[in-house]
Amino acid sequence: MAEENKTETSKEEVTKEEAAPTEKPAETPKKAPKPKIDTLTKDVLELVEIAAAPSTMGKIKKGVNEVTKAIERGNAKLVVTAEDVNPKEIVAHIPLICGEKGIKHLSVPNKTELGNAAGLNKPCSSIAIISAGEGEGKELLMKLAK
Repeated sequence: MAEENKTETSKEEVTKEEAAPTEKPAETPKKAPKPKIDTLTKDVLELVEIAAAPSTMGKIKKGVNEVTKAIERGNAKLVVTAEDVNPKEIVAHIPLICGEKGIKHLSVPNKTELGNAAGLNKPCSSIAIISAGEGEGKELLMKLAK
C-alpha cells in the first residue's frame, strides 16, 4: 500500500509540472516616445509665447476667423497654423491667402502646443502675430519672417 501511495504522488507531481506551462514574465508596456521638436518649431512657439505675453506689449489673433481677417486686412506679420487640425479644410485657405498677401506662413505639428504657447487652456488651430513686442520678440520675428 505504501508503494501505491508513492506512485500516486509521483504521478500527481508529473501532472502538476506538465500542467504548469513555462511562461515568460509579463513585459511592462513601454511609453510612446515624445516626438522631437525641431528648432524651427521651438522658435515659432517661443515667438508666439513672447507675443502673447502681456509684459512684452505684443499682439496676436487667435482662431481661424480672426486670423483670416488679420491676413485680409494686411495686419498680420506672421501666421502659424497647426498640422493636426481635423478636418484639414478648416485651415486649408490660410496658406493661400498668406501667399496672395505676401505674409510668411509657418506650421507646427500640434494644435495643443500652439494653444499653450498662446496662453490658452484649449487647442488653437491658427495664430496671427500682429506685433511681437520689443526686444527678443522683434528679433525672432525678423528671423522667422525671412
